[in-house]
Amino acid sequence: MKKIITAVFLTIALTSISFAQLSGTYYVGAAGTGPGGTDPDYSSLKAACDAANTSGISGNVTFYITSDLTESVNVDLGVNTNGHTLLFKPYTGVTASINFQDGITSQNIDGHFVIGSPTHSNTNLVQTDNIIIDGSNSVSGNTKDLTINGPVTSYQRSVIRIYGNNNNISIKNCAINDYSSSSSSNSPIQLTVYSNLAPDNITIENNTLNATSGNGGIGIYFSYSVPVSVGMTGITIKDNIITHRGTKGIMCNYVSDANIYGNQISANLQLASGAGAGIYLTTGTAAAGIFNIYNNKFSNLQFLNNTAGASNGYIAIDNTLASPKIVNIYNNFITGFTTTSAVSNSKIYGIRHASSSTTNIYFNTIVLPDMTNMTTFGTSYIAGITFATAATNEASPSGTINIKNNIIISDEKSMKIWGIRRVGTGGTFLSDYNNIYLDTSNDSNFVGYWNNADQKSLLNWQLSSSKDANSVSKAVNFVDAANGDLHLTGSSLGDHDLIGDPSVGITTDIDGQTRNATYPYMGADESITNPLPVQLTSFTANASDNGVVLNWTTATEVNNYGFEILRSTQNDWEKIGFVQGHGNSNSPNDYTFTDADVTNGSYTYRLKQIDYDGTFTYSDEVSVDVNLALGKLSLDVYPNPFNPSTTLGFVLPKASRVNLTVYDITGQKVAELIDNEMMEAGYHRHVFNAGVLASGIYISVLQAEGMQVVKKLQLLK
Repeated sequence: MKKIITAVFLTIALTSISFAQLSGTYYVGAAGTGPGGTDPDYSSLKAACDAANTSGISGNVTFYITSDLTESVNVDLGVNTNGHTLLFKPYTGVTASINFQDGITSQNIDGHFVIGSPTHSNTNLVQTDNIIIDGSNSVSGNTKDLTINGPVTSYQRSVIRIYGNNNNISIKNCAINDYSSSSSSNSPIQLTVYSNLAPDNITIENNTLNATSGNGGIGIYFSYSVPVSVGMTGITIKDNIITHRGTKGIMCNYVSDANIYGNQISANLQLASGAGAGIYLTTGTAAAGIFNIYNNKFSNLQFLNNTAGASNGYIAIDNTLASPKIVNIYNNFITGFTTTSAVSNSKIYGIRHASSSTTNIYFNTIVLPDMTNMTTFGTSYIAGITFATAATNEASPSGTINIKNNIIISDEKSMKIWGIRRVGTGGTFLSDYNNIYLDTSNDSNFVGYWNNADQKSLLNWQLSSSKDANSVSKAVNFVDAANGDLHLTGSSLGDHDLIGDPSVGITTDIDGQTRNATYPYMGADESITNPLPVQLTSFTANASDNGVVLNWTTATEVNNYGFEILRSTQNDWEKIGFVQGHGNSNSPNDYTFTDADVTNGSYTYRLKQIDYDGTFTYSDEVSVDVNLALGKLSLDVYPNPFNPSTTLGFVLPKASRVNLTVYDITGQKVAELIDNEMMEAGYHRHVFNAGVLASGIYISVLQAEGMQVVKKLQLLK
């Protein structure tokens, strides 16, 4: 009887233990891989998730992955976390992989790891919140120590699928590979709104996401199932490396707002006909929402594009959202378009606005390379920035576009390209402070398209559009444009032509460096070691009877200590003077300096502009021929005021006996510099050192051949 009671007690105890809610730390992996060589609590990810689904959660839970996992069937996670966090993470020091085998060929929700249902069914959805998948094997680390592989399959199946109303989910520090060869849309990470149940507050951070096996492979896919009227909110996609073979790198469908930044996106589209995009915003909702797309790098954008279709080509950032959405696109590097051919209806754009929303396009650098394999162009279009509908026959969008502080460069040498393409006359179109430069060897390059007409030059564009009054057309030097590095280098550093407008409020660049608050660079890169402090609008040199007069004007100044005046006669530069700057100024300032120490001959001058912190830049050079008339006696003093010495320069029309004397303000002689000395015609100078004199006003008197010239001197100590 005692044995029977004991058996019943053990059965009840074991039953109670098996159904206890989860809380704390658990280990998932092969036998013997737990701490100290112990056996983990679960041998597979599926077993761990099934336990959570069945038992529930009563506290924060961490599932540590201790070894590689092979999942023979797909995994479901659908559990009410009761406000607690459920974390999946490699155990300390462990590098692991999760390898799905696609044991079930057809399921209601396509996905290898489904979050939001315990049974892979949209009829059995469970709100599953506060899930973290962190691939780093250290606390607060950012190493990618977890690889998640979908199987090689022809089925349409995403690797991780977040389905329905699941909130506060983070996927970070993972390498996720989607090996589906399906031509239907699938992805390493897919999020789905179902019947107005939307995932919100989702962060996808610092992952390497590859969807390179099938023509349906999208890098990150936001989708919907059955008609919906709500969108996903609180979406953050940052610092990921994304490579896609399907049409989109990041596809935002029914997303209400998002921050997408710091990502690297490349493409290898193999669709014969299809419209590709790096970031694609489509099908929003009537709710207001803001999208910030910034600090992303687009490079190696390959697409096949060899069969005519309704719409072909590739667009790095494509906004087709409707009002009242606002899309801010700034600080992005866009380049690397590569295609084997172009056929009718191809559209190759850096950025496109195509609907009724508002798009602000600021501080982007867009380079359209020479696409040497373009064979059949037809009615196709290539442009840096486009304001046109997404229809095959483009028309005017009804929204608003603001284009400012961008660098748009085209290296295309044969195909027809526009810097900015504006179709029709609808909508609100604003553009200024851009640098639009296209290869001058290509007669088919056009700065813009306006009023259904090509505008060849910047001047044509300005006159036709009444836009871009402060824009320029200037070649730019990049570190390595061919490989996507569009940081400025060479003569573009310190180039005043690249000064942008700070009024748009973008305070950092693509690298997070602080932009100059008054004179930022155009484009995504701000060079903090080569600031643009002084905008010199003119610099001239003119010969006069007294020597060479230099005049220059600045439009604006920041931290301007002043200008050293440098002179060269045989490429040997010497400092001949200094003029104090105005420090900080937003209004024009005029400067002048006279070089009296010249004889007949040719002279070249330049300015060395110096900041208060010691950094400096050189102006362009100006040259002048001097042919002194020697028609009258003259006297110049520089510097004046002075301390303690100055130079008195004078011109003698002919050989003469010379007296040069200095008096104080009372008429008392204080220095006899030249006493009745016979001197030749021409220019002469004498250095006057007043070190023993007190500060004050003095008078210099030059006498020669019965003539006299008087100059006032001011000694400041």
